[in-house]
Amino acid sequence: MTTQMIHGNMLVIKDCGVLIRGRENMGKSELALALIDRGHKLVCDDCVELIVEKNKLIGQCPKINNQFIHINGIGVIYVTELFGENSFIEKHPLQLAITLVKPEEMPLPDNLLTPCYEKLVLCDIEIPNIIFPAVGDRSLPLLIETLVRSHLLKLAGRSPSDLFHERLSEMMRAKNDKEDN
Repeated sequence: MTTQMIHGNMLVIKDCGVLIRGRENMGKSELALALIDRGHKLVCDDCVELIVEKNKLIGQCPKINNQFIHINGIGVIYVTELFGENSFIEKHPLQLAITLVKPEEMPLPDNLLTPCYEKLVLCDIEIPNIIFPAVGDRSLPLLIETLVRSHLLKLAGRSPSDLFHERLSEMMRAKNDKEDN
């Protein structure tokens, strides 16, 4: 069985297994705590164990930090004791990674209307990875939740940027038709 340990936090957001990555002290654990407070589930804090089951990438937590989050200045938090049994899940398929970066580390976007997607290969399985600027004065929990929701819409064939482009094209055609008459 292929296994790999990876630095990051894994949560289940809207039934999508999400790995939140980034450098140390980027606020990943605080972000995870805020997302748990918003009703999402923790799989693991800090060090996620990845396994492959039936050609699917599965994230789970090593026994040592199972159900715990470490927050600088607070210490270790026992998630299920503070937020209830529904705040934690033992393992879940990993479907998306989000890498938090400083704004100056953001790659130039191909399209300003879509998130910055890259491919990430873990245990020889490719998953989408969204590069996202982490800025202190932004509401990261809301933005990450929205990013996941938009990603799920895209998977369902309802890409917000595609819909926007369609509307814009229709408006431009209508304007051109009106000017031609």
